[in-house]
Amino acid sequence: MRADFERKQAFVLDVAPALASSTSHRLMADRWAQALAAADRHGVRRTSLVVLAVLSSIVVPNSASPAKRLLKFGPGHAEGDIYNALADLRSLEILINLPALYPEERPALLTADKALALFWVGIQAHPLWRTDEGVSFYLAPLEELLPATPSPGGRRRSIGLLIR
Repeated sequence: MRADFERKQAFVLDVAPALASSTSHRLMADRWAQALAAADRHGVRRTSLVVLAVLSSIVVPNSASPAKRLLKFGPGHAEGDIYNALADLRSLEILINLPALYPEERPALLTADKALALFWVGIQAHPLWRTDEGVSFYLAPLEELLPATPSPGGRRRSIGLLIR
């Protein structure tokens, strides 16, 4: 888990300077592509929650994405902020996995972190099932978290993710 955490930390450090301020519509497609390239470069799965959070930070206007607040992008962004944000995302990954591992239980995560709670509700994780490779689930992010996004070439696209 440590190596995965360190790759994600390097990824967030890489993209943080470009996301400290709001992204204009004209730059969204380029920033989207740069974020995905950074994820690939650092060995972070494009389907991970941290990549989804970064993409949401890019495409939700006026820095209004709960993901941006969760990742704590902004002036004075520090390594400790990234550690805290990744720990929060790890708690969501654990929460996502628990129903598939313990179907008789009803797990919950209690938090006073409004950005974390809004991100959790916004990703719409469902249904959960176990496979030989691990737990799989779909994410169907709400429009407020991940609006139809511009792609290179000017086309609009929406997103649905299958996570394994």
